[in-house]
Amino acid sequence: MKEKHVKRILEKGITLIALVVTIVVLLILAGVSITLLFGDSGIIKMAQEAANKTQQSADKDQADLDKLNKYLTSGNWEGTNSPTDPENPPVQTIDAKVQIQVNVVDFNSNVEEFSTVYKIIGKCNNSVVYENIVLIKVNEQERHPIINIVANVPKGTVLTVESVYPGASYQLMTEQIVEKTLDENETVECNFEYKYCGKLIKNDGMKI
Repeated sequence: MKEKHVKRILEKGITLIALVVTIVVLLILAGVSITLLFGDSGIIKMAQEAANKTQQSADKDQADLDKLNKYLTSGNWEGTNSPTDPENPPVQTIDAKVQIQVNVVDFNSNVEEFSTVYKIIGKCNNSVVYENIVLIKVNEQERHPIINIVANVPKGTVLTVESVYPGASYQLMTEQIVEKTLDENETVECNFEYKYCGKLIKNDGMKI
């Protein structure tokens, strides 16, 4: 009888020790979890920092879009070229027409037409303000000039028109590049003359 009583006491003691150990382990795990969640490098703080950076990036993108929209509508960057700032007057924009005339000395009568390609670039203060690629199909009967509109570019823009592809069997007889500074609304006339050589001309392709 006495032995049974002692056995029960021992069993209760072991159960109590196990409970205490379990509680200690749970407390340690809880402490680690709280540190991971709420510590200086915790998950919640990292998530909050990521959210703040995302919001800052979105705000910056929106500000850049607003700035670009203001420039496109008024021609003035925010904070520069303000009408109220005498040292930075508003940017004056102009419109121009690029007239490309293609002339052919000898035309290959075996084909109905051939294609020429031109690159038009406008630069102002070392920045590209206009860029376009123009393809002109030339035939023997109709050789009307092609008009390309260059709209809303800053005054003083340097416009270059370059023949980048003269056709597989044609050779360019004039200057490859026509350059013009735009000081007013005007028409820039570009004349390019080609000659049929009767053979495939080796070239490096279009340099666009």
